[in-house]
Amino acid sequence: VLTDILAVNPDFRLVLVGHTCDLGSKEINVRVGQKRADAVKHLLVKGGISEAKMKTITKAYDEPLVPNTSGVNRVKNRRVELKFVKEGK
Repeated sequence: VLTDILAVNPDFRLVLVGHTCDLGSKEINVRVGQKRADAVKHLLVKGGISEAKMKTITKAYDEPLVPNTSGVNRVKNRRVELKFVKEGK
């Protein structure tokens, strides 16, 4: 499905944003968030999406989906978001 969307919209690319919970230092979470996004990128490349159409970044624990007030919520914050952006933006 992602390959179809990118094929129909050649001026779009995919930004993979790695997120973490608030456990651990900022330095460690920056690395974990980046590794998380890079791992998803690797899987998408294996699935046929051009590496040139993707970019990975990390937000670490700066943009939680839910408050980091419980173990359940911390799990929800450990994620990768996929965003479509128009090239040049």
